Amino acid sequence: MNKNMLSAAVCLASTVLISSLPFPVLAAQITEEAAKSIALGDSGIKEDDTAWLHVKTGHEDGRQIYEVKFFTKAYVEYQYELLADDGSVLSIEYDAGATLSNHQDALKKGTSVITLEKAKETALLHAGAKKDDVTFTKTSSELEDGRQVYDIEFYTKENQEYDFEIDAKTGIIINWKYEAAKAMPGSGEVGAGQTADSSEDGIRQAKAAALQMAGLTDDEVTWGRVHPDYDDGKLIYEGKFFCGQMEYEFEIDAATMSIINWEVENIYD
Repeated sequence: MNKNMLSAAVCLASTVLISSLPFPVLAAQITEEAAKSIALGDSGIKEDDTAWLHVKTGHEDGRQIYEVKFFTKAYVEYQYELLADDGSVLSIEYDAGATLSNHQDALKKGTSVITLEKAKETALLHAGAKKDDVTFTKTSSELEDGRQVYDIEFYTKENQEYDFEIDAKTGIIINWKYEAAKAMPGSGEVGAGQTADSSEDGIRQAKAAALQMAGLTDDEVTWGRVHPDYDDGKLIYEGKFFCGQMEYEFEIDAATMSIINWEVENIYD
């Protein structure tokens, strides 16, 4: 075998060996600039209209994310979390505060208090969801900073979560939050409610553990969203349910079905 043939054989063998090694395939990730553009585009805010804007990288459930925070010259605050792999929006938080001119103008006009049903319609319209396609987990009226507000929470059939606070006097959305359905690592885009049979069985066990902790039965409660998640690389189940005016939130270790976080509050306090 001549030198050229020997070199070719060695190169071929090396290529076959390298291709067989389990090297990770690195997906192209979006840049910080792209993350900023996505957040601004989604909010409908131009960068020239922001008074402060900051982008930083972070990690959540073993995935790299971008956190994009900014507030406008009218002091409306936005916070986005984007998946660095493809720029998909994981969560949004919006806070209009009490300084918006349209909010103050509406108060001066003496607008009548809107009904809870009207507030629910406002929240659904903003989310682009239909009443028949969502499950309401909280619809209450409460006083906050001396004003009456409606607190409305629901999740969609795709397990996207929404939380709204709406001024009862003006019908204006004071703040709202959105959280996308979480995908299970290593299982594509499977979210809560779309999980494999093993996860569905885990959810049933988690519900049973939560009910036992509360001393309640299934027919006594109204379930909110219950879904698998990861905390520091450990599989857990988190969720909530309601009984009367009480709201229960929990996190349960998937391996032991033990309660690792438990919160109970009166939704009318």
